[in-house]
Amino acid sequence: MAHTRELMKEFLLPGGVGERLQKSLERRARKTENWLSDWWMQSAYLDSRMPVAMYTSPGVVLPKMHFQDRQGQMRFAAKLIAGVLDFKSMIDSETLPVEYLGGKPLCMDQYYQVLSSCRIPGPKRDTVVNHAIGKNPPTHITVVHNFQMRESWKRDGAGDLWRRWSTHTQTRNTRGDRESQETGAAASPGPVHTAAGIRCSPPPIRHRALVWPWDWRKQVEKKMELLTEVTAGAGEGEALVDGVGGLMFFVLDVYNSDGSPLTVDQICVQLEKIWNTSLQTNKEPVGILTSNHRNTWGKAYNNLIKDKTNKESVRAIQKSIFTVCLDAPKPRVSDEMYHNKVAAQMLHGGGSRWNSGNRWFDKTLQFIIGEDGSCGLTYEHAAAEGPPIVFLVDHVVDYMRRNEMVRTPMIPLPMPLKLRFNITPEIKKDIEKAKQNMNIMVHELDVRVLNFSHYGRKFPRSHKMSPDAFIQMALQLAYYRMYQTCCPTYESASLRMFKLGRTEAIRSTTTESLQFTQSMDDPSKNNGEKAALLEKAIKVHREHTHMAIHGQGIERHMLGLKMVAIEDLTSLPEIFMDTSYAVSSHFNLYTSQVGSKTDCHMCFGPMVPDGYGVCYNPMDDHINFAVTAFNSCEETNATKLSMFLEDALLDMKTLLEQVSKAQ
Repeated sequence: MAHTRELMKEFLLPGGVGERLQKSLERRARKTENWLSDWWMQSAYLDSRMPVAMYTSPGVVLPKMHFQDRQGQMRFAAKLIAGVLDFKSMIDSETLPVEYLGGKPLCMDQYYQVLSSCRIPGPKRDTVVNHAIGKNPPTHITVVHNFQMRESWKRDGAGDLWRRWSTHTQTRNTRGDRESQETGAAASPGPVHTAAGIRCSPPPIRHRALVWPWDWRKQVEKKMELLTEVTAGAGEGEALVDGVGGLMFFVLDVYNSDGSPLTVDQICVQLEKIWNTSLQTNKEPVGILTSNHRNTWGKAYNNLIKDKTNKESVRAIQKSIFTVCLDAPKPRVSDEMYHNKVAAQMLHGGGSRWNSGNRWFDKTLQFIIGEDGSCGLTYEHAAAEGPPIVFLVDHVVDYMRRNEMVRTPMIPLPMPLKLRFNITPEIKKDIEKAKQNMNIMVHELDVRVLNFSHYGRKFPRSHKMSPDAFIQMALQLAYYRMYQTCCPTYESASLRMFKLGRTEAIRSTTTESLQFTQSMDDPSKNNGEKAALLEKAIKVHREHTHMAIHGQGIERHMLGLKMVAIEDLTSLPEIFMDTSYAVSSHFNLYTSQVGSKTDCHMCFGPMVPDGYGVCYNPMDDHINFAVTAFNSCEETNATKLSMFLEDALLDMKTLLEQVSKAQ
């Protein structure tokens, strides 16, 4: 630290490099609407070469819907689309109510950036294009449908393995009623390529049934152990192996010729057309290319759009108002694992065998609706922060609860346009590489959802404590108990009090927070002392929060000085290359409160390889957490941190109750 103090002393000398950089920053501030916004967009998002899926794009999990078939999926999707269009009407008419914080109006610019926008890959830096700005704003959305006809194996009482084809994986029928309950023609005999790499040739079909036995032992037994992993999570007595399906993008016009939005019934009819058309195709998952490393995707993008048809299809996706992803269902899992799996589905789609190809990850807004009732969204982060997204979500959820009867015009609607892609051998190779990389990323990320049901934000408020600061101290306590040390912690704070403002960082780890966490398991400290240290830590956190949202934080100021130095100087000042500066910015805990009226979860990946991503939504009587970590790091464990977090929250409640009782 002595070396760091010397560097800071030198940096702050009158007339020194720090003062020169500060004056340059002030000149920039006088010439621009916001001296930070462009630099932040570049450094935080557009310059990053990491994949957007998992690394920067958050996922949002909405409460599970209770439909269990495609008709319910289509109807729900139609209502959701209508709800987003209702939100869009406020954007178009500029009647969106201005938000306030502490009596001060907030900048609403981000709300106008999320619809009809898309990220475009570049060789060194990406761009974001907003197609809503112009004379002819888009009137269509894109719908991508992952129709999966999957093959499953089931061993009967005689030990024979039976095979069946199904349009989904959720049925659990006996062999006897399978023929009457499932639709479709029997699979043609011939070689079967399974996900485990097994090549099996079934015998000829002896009758028109959807299932048939064959001697599985000789051809399958050698690799049966591989099926254990492949079939994990399939229904009881049933093993999902592999399948075929269609994956296609469609353009769906969502406005009538008179400019009025389509009604829910009209949208539902159009979605049914899309579903039926999807059955006729078996296309490459072009969308999975967008999940790749940005340099890799940039090269593949340029190769893809060389073809005129491909270019037109890509432009249609980029210009669309938003995208709706109709996902194939995943295998059933326990109630305990359900939220984890759905959160992962919203972040990355579950891998190439599932729904990762059923995305265009560069699209700012993608609403995801699974046939099994799972639903939510993922959004590309460059255009906006979390609060505008959850405001939109709350509006849509509220809209969908209404039962307004809208008269549907008796107007024939055109068939939604199927987007076509010409897949060359080179593009096919790019797709296969993207599949492999996505599967690696999927196995790399551990996602754990904690539905903390013991209390919500009302409890800390009852003790005159900030719910956000209270939760942050619980995170500090959980981390300290797990590692016996504290770590740099990042909490996102809004800068929307300023025009075009984005975020500032609240540093939750302080001397006061460390004193509190150390005291909690110190037998020499009584409850009164522990509670006093908690109150002090929360007070300091609130002070730091107030400073951050009013533009008095340190992270963005330091970023500005660094960016000026990069532009104006031949070399960076030593302070920016100092070890202490690097360590202080290595945020092992990357956290954010995204408060929503909807009982939803938001999730995102860690900021650093040996860190955690923690997002939380405090409701009145419970708190929704999503914790992520990378499996490749032996030191991190999302499940373990979630357990420590739950214990910390319970212990803090017990502490305050005991102190109150004693008083």
